[in-house]
Amino acid sequence: MNDIRAAPARISELEVRVTALEQQLGGKTPPDLCRFCGERALRLHSAESDEKGNVEERWKCAACSQTDVRVFRPSVR
Repeated sequence: MNDIRAAPARISELEVRVTALEQQLGGKTPPDLCRFCGERALRLHSAESDEKGNVEERWKCAACSQTDVRVFRPSVR
């Protein structure tokens, strides 16, 4: 795209695509997104539950080797 006159149409097209992607995420970040380096390289390394029913997950980033620990209480179905 070398023609500057085509830029406004292209920008509008990109805005529509970004909005659609944001709606798909629903305001949430993908679970594999590393909060340290920003790469989508997190992989679940281990998960353990405690006596209170909480689950602790350890996610390790393949890009920067940082570990992200996430603790949550699973919903009951």
